[in-house]
Amino acid sequence: VKRDSTTDSTKNSDMLERIENTSRDLIDKMSDIVWAINPGNDKFEDALFKLKDYSVKILESRGINVDLNFNTGDNKLILPMDIRRNLLSIFKEVVTNAAKYSNASTVKIDLRFCEKPEKRIFLSIEDNGIGFDVNKHMNGNGLKNIKYRSSEIKAKLQLNSSAGEGTIIKIEIPIS
Repeated sequence: VKRDSTTDSTKNSDMLERIENTSRDLIDKMSDIVWAINPGNDKFEDALFKLKDYSVKILESRGINVDLNFNTGDNKLILPMDIRRNLLSIFKEVVTNAAKYSNASTVKIDLRFCEKPEKRIFLSIEDNGIGFDVNKHMNGNGLKNIKYRSSEIKAKLQLNSSAGEGTIIKIEIPIS
């Protein structure tokens, strides 16, 4: 791009910006993989810290209020690597979608470990944004990825949204 003198500077700038964004995205994804496979991050409370930092960074940078309810319970729960990896990916996808598309003023996030009636992780992310028609075909991969990753860890996924009513995503992940 630097050597191509035949293109205008705006085109070069756009190309460099795309390269920069792609590079950042790859670095973030590699960092998530390294975090997920590191056995030093296997406690549920480790995941809570990472998810809390991510949600505050992404949502507050866009002027969205964040209402967090994170609770590990009394248990020092150890998360298997596949659950850590998929929980992180699902969480980031939902929070990023809320930040980019919801036009919400507030996002409520509830993430906790429950032992009764059976051991599970419960995640609920609710925004007061514009919502969308869940029956309408979406062009992006976000919802497809969330559904796929939920099925990977045998999680129950509920998605409720309608135009003008905001969005609620609830996920229950069984822990054996």
